[in-house]
Amino acid sequence: MSSEQNRVANARHLFERGLYAEALNELRMAVGEGREYPDVYNLMGLCNSMNSDYKVAVSYYQKALELNPAYEEARLNLLITLSDLGKYKEADAELTAMLASTKIRSDELSPAIKSRLAEGYRELAALELEMGRIEQAERLINEAVELAPSYVDLLVFRGKILRRGGRLSEAEEVLERAIALNPNYQNGQLELGLVHFQQGAYDTAKGHLQKARDLSKGTSREAELYMSFLKSRTEEKRGQGV
Repeated sequence: MSSEQNRVANARHLFERGLYAEALNELRMAVGEGREYPDVYNLMGLCNSMNSDYKVAVSYYQKALELNPAYEEARLNLLITLSDLGKYKEADAELTAMLASTKIRSDELSPAIKSRLAEGYRELAALELEMGRIEQAERLINEAVELAPSYVDLLVFRGKILRRGGRLSEAEEVLERAIALNPNYQNGQLELGLVHFQQGAYDTAKGHLQKARDLSKGTSREAELYMSFLKSRTEEKRGQGV
């Protein structure tokens, strides 16, 4: 193994231990010794992102993409960082280009890369949902689920996006699948409860919300809020003799 390869390997170990400045120093020396590859610049960007030096991180992700425009992980990192900087127009342009591009087949990716990419798509979907852009959020979470179809948290987030978009039957189907994989996933029970609540199936909603509250050991404020509403509704109906 060459000197620059040793530096990159050492940098990865340092990064995994949370020693970002030290990892970045190793990578700079590797680049100085001729190791100018997309994965190196992407890792340099990640080191800067973890140290909250987002503007510098952007320059490294862009350098990685100059060397390999099809480097999906670097583009995801760039998108997330641009969003963190509030540069939404630039992020939108990158997002449009990425979703229109031909993807690497998922069966050609290692499980670790699939997991990282799926998490990147989920994070971007969360940003889009926060801005009220349901359609974009759905496209992104679908990309994530395609990469990691058995990840319960991704299925639940997909269900949440569908619920927020008013597609309750589809949301219910996705969330039922997630709950079947892990009945004790708190957010899954909560989201399914909210779907049934919005459908007017209050008794069914109560069961899932109660389960979410129990799993959270009473810390789920959303479950508590809806449970309180259902309790008040029941008491009101009793008072009316219904």
